Amino acid sequence: SHDDSCCINIVLRGKFKFDCRRCHNSFNIMWVISHPDLIDDSELNEFDAVCVASEILTEKYSSTESVHVPCLYLPQCTDTGIFSPVGKNAAYSSRSLFCGNSRGVMRECVRMCIDAGVDIDVIGNDWSRFIGHNLIRSQAVPNLLLPQFYSNAEAVLNDHWADMKQNGIVSNRIFDVLACGRGIVTDNIQNIPEEL
Repeated sequence: SHDDSCCINIVLRGKFKFDCRRCHNSFNIMWVISHPDLIDDSELNEFDAVCVASEILTEKYSSTESVHVPCLYLPQCTDTGIFSPVGKNAAYSSRSLFCGNSRGVMRECVRMCIDAGVDIDVIGNDWSRFIGHNLIRSQAVPNLLLPQFYSNAEAVLNDHWADMKQNGIVSNRIFDVLACGRGIVTDNIQNIPEEL
């Protein structure tokens, strides 16, 4: 709502900045879930509170004199109403599955599987210049179908942006896949929560 009544904005901060100035009489909360290198202290201070999906960054922000807003640890999560185990269905089966766009580069986990001769299915955009068309399962999949693919894969692959790895922000894909009862192979990340 952009009228004069009070509202609460919960901003899931990814790659793009949210302009708090356009929301008068609002209580603004930022949840830092990725790309911490794009966020500076002045942006944090535009909010009334900041939640951070990393204990490392929560401590860093909380101990920085130039950050003047409360910072709380709030890890990534999943919606178990969507992501939960589903029955076996051969139409969705994979030995190894990677679901993500190429980001304009050959993703390391995909390259490692191909080099090792691991049977891999890839779902995502911009892959045709990096891998054979026989490995591309689909350009995109509706979010509601992801549990079918995750539940029917022997293993799901995951990786993190470099700044997420260094700052201990765990990809929400890990939570989604685990909620579907499947194994996940991921890169190493600083300070991964003990429950994972």
